[in-house]
Amino acid sequence: MGRNDLFERIKERVGIVGYVEAETGFKAKKIGSTYRINPCPLPGCGHNDCFTLYPDDNSFHCFSCERAGDVICFERLHQNLPDNFEAAKSIAKKRTIPINEHNSAEQSKGTLKNPKKGSPKTDGGVDPSRVGALWEIVADFYHDQLLKNQEALEYQTGERAHSMEILRKLKVGYSGKDSLIKHVRSHGYIVKDLIAIGLVRGFGKGYRAIISKGMYVYPHRIDGRVVYLTLKDPHKKKAFQIKKQYAGKGWLCLNQDVLKEDGPIIITEGENDLLSLIDKARQSNVICTIGNFNTSNILNHLKKVAQGRVFYLCFDRDEAGHNYKKKYSEAILAGGGQVWVIDIPEPHKDIDEFLRASKDPKADFASLMDAARAIEKGTISDATQGDGTGPLISGFSSFKILGELADGRLAFWSRVKRKIYLTTLKDFNLDALDQIGGEEIRHKVVRSKGELQDGKVHFFALKRDIIVEAGKTLLGEEKWIGQGVNLLQDGQLLIVNGDQAAIWDGKRFAVYEDPMIEQKFIKRSPADQWIDLGILQKKVLKMNKAEARQVLL
Repeated sequence: MGRNDLFERIKERVGIVGYVEAETGFKAKKIGSTYRINPCPLPGCGHNDCFTLYPDDNSFHCFSCERAGDVICFERLHQNLPDNFEAAKSIAKKRTIPINEHNSAEQSKGTLKNPKKGSPKTDGGVDPSRVGALWEIVADFYHDQLLKNQEALEYQTGERAHSMEILRKLKVGYSGKDSLIKHVRSHGYIVKDLIAIGLVRGFGKGYRAIISKGMYVYPHRIDGRVVYLTLKDPHKKKAFQIKKQYAGKGWLCLNQDVLKEDGPIIITEGENDLLSLIDKARQSNVICTIGNFNTSNILNHLKKVAQGRVFYLCFDRDEAGHNYKKKYSEAILAGGGQVWVIDIPEPHKDIDEFLRASKDPKADFASLMDAARAIEKGTISDATQGDGTGPLISGFSSFKILGELADGRLAFWSRVKRKIYLTTLKDFNLDALDQIGGEEIRHKVVRSKGELQDGKVHFFALKRDIIVEAGKTLLGEEKWIGQGVNLLQDGQLLIVNGDQAAIWDGKRFAVYEDPMIEQKFIKRSPADQWIDLGILQKKVLKMNKAEARQVLL
């Protein structure tokens, strides 16, 4: 029996609640679906009301010392053992689970460097029989990094509002300070194994992991086994992904196993959208794309499996989202499937933001599904545009018409530049609209009828529709809300910070994306950012009554 077999045997046979009780002598107290041990039994902690056991997935997490893992990890930490293999052997001895150390040693030595004669290998010399186990070890490593890093965990559970349940279920990870190379070596692998699956590269005279610190990691599975990882930078400065050539055979996208199940499938645009749909809307049948990454393979697969099936498209409310709706609609309809488009209500830019703002996300998403629009062949271009206000305006997602001011000027919100534009009718020409809508205007709008062709719009016809639509909303005098903390009429606070805005209702913060509030324009300006909203949110939420009174005084 190899080391990985031993790990699995222990996890199957040893329940974490009973084991921790036996090892510590403390009685676990049931709290909902979890259990609590007081005090934390791990060395150096000893705090109360923080050490939690999760019997559903046989794991633990201390919210004080931020250590977490499975029953083997607990044994290693509790007994101060050098690695997980020693911890597994310790548990096996106590619970009389057989250990074949000879086979374990052979498997450790039988690294991808010296596979058995005749065994198949990939280009990097990888023995396929061990690649699957290596991906699992890597995914567990990054998941453990997330659970141990309080700041990273607070981002996921606070700012992103994901539950611990969904983070554990999908094994979301984080690239922290620990060494991936050192970790896999403790499991009997070598650096070349990581190079062969695209996770390590040469650096100077040594090696380093390609996943930068601070990145969040999302394991992708086929038949429940990890075959690939996608990465997300919370600051949106890095768009790096592991090369697709290293993914397992048949890899398509995140949560692709649901494509084998019966019933409707929801297709969304990113990892946070998928997590929110599964966690908050209670929809398990969700897959997500990663921008245009691997799109052609996904579309080809959908054409093959779409026959007689129903798909809901739930993409972002922007030009890119519109393009995805069009591509995926065409593929699904070509394969004989049915397509329904879910429109994201304003002012929310995507389904994740909508669900985070909802007081009853399950019910609200069910309503969106009920209101979804059917797409048929021949109507894709028009039907995927989203809810429009006029026959021409409905084809544009780069801007929003806010209304008409008392002096006759038109007010626009540029979604691409996140900026408000005011213009007189005299000055409202194609150049002005180009400034507002950017690339979408340049691609779709022409000055003269002689330039008209399929997919193009004549500017003067579009201008006519815009003027009519703006006149439906009379805004009164021009009024602005500037940077800083602003008291609203209902007693809530609107914090405008550079390009960001958030509302504090006395209990929680909610991102505010609408360009107006209380008939006033919000003056957003990236250059005027004066505070870190994330830090402010954490400080306020942790503030006690005494500290709050000091602020008021």
